[in-house]
Amino acid sequence: VVVDVKFGDIEITNVQPAEDVVLRSNTNNDSVTISFESEEGLNASYALRLPVGTQSINGVNELPLEEVAPGVYEGTFTAPVTMSADDVAIEVIARDSYGNEARQLAEGKLSINAWAPGDKDRPVKPRPGRPDLPNLTR
Repeated sequence: VVVDVKFGDIEITNVQPAEDVVLRSNTNNDSVTISFESEEGLNASYALRLPVGTQSINGVNELPLEEVAPGVYEGTFTAPVTMSADDVAIEVIARDSYGNEARQLAEGKLSINAWAPGDKDRPVKPRPGRPDLPNLTR
């Protein structure tokens, strides 16, 4: 009988973005590259941890990352025009074929179509009583 096991944790390093990123869908469909480094051959994904009360991204919890070089995982998130959220955390997730899993939050957070009062590039009029949120149509 041969038992194939893997002991030890999956190590995740160099998680990007390392700094906060502002995405505005009305300006060239802003996007951000999400990436990390780890061992080769993992099943990798990322999740956006939205503040309570913020809509999900089409009901999807995790979005895939591709292994673009040995041990380098990368994907791109483009801001949907119908989404508005601030202080969005990015969590990368790595799973191996043994069922081991590692998760890590990126240092940088996302601000997605979150306009401040007085922003000149705001695409539409603010909602009545909520000057901090744009009135985005669905």
